[in-house]
Amino acid sequence: MKNYDFLLISNEPSWVDRCGDISTEFGYTFKSVDSIEAYSEQESEIKEPHFVLISAEKVKEDSEISGMVQVVRQMAPSSYILVVISSKLNPSVAAFVKKSGANAVLMENEFFLSSKLEFISTQKIKSSYLPVKANELVLETTIPFPLFHLMP
Repeated sequence: MKNYDFLLISNEPSWVDRCGDISTEFGYTFKSVDSIEAYSEQESEIKEPHFVLISAEKVKEDSEISGMVQVVRQMAPSSYILVVISSKLNPSVAAFVKKSGANAVLMENEFFLSSKLEFISTQKIKSSYLPVKANELVLETTIPFPLFHLMP
């Protein structure tokens, strides 16, 4: 049984490449499976991952997306589940998917055109960096710990 930081559930090569590059850059252990069914078949070989990304951008029915999330939640109850849905779907679908057990939902355009995936994955997998807003820092004071600035 192998422990992975980042599990991608997608059969799209562009998704595998993007997530593989992020995993290499940040030093995550990475595994990709083609489908929920493939994950369930390999469940005994994969220890519960820290972070699961479900590609649901081609799924049109919100109930089907919800079912995917519920299956993954059952197999990996303490994993952080991020679901990417089609940008064409109604935003209310995102709320429904979160109620079904996903921790976060991104639209497809956010997945490819922003650094939200990098930010969320570093926060959830490494958890050694905590976000601090500039307005939380007080002028003319010393911070008693190291502080790093994450560039977008």
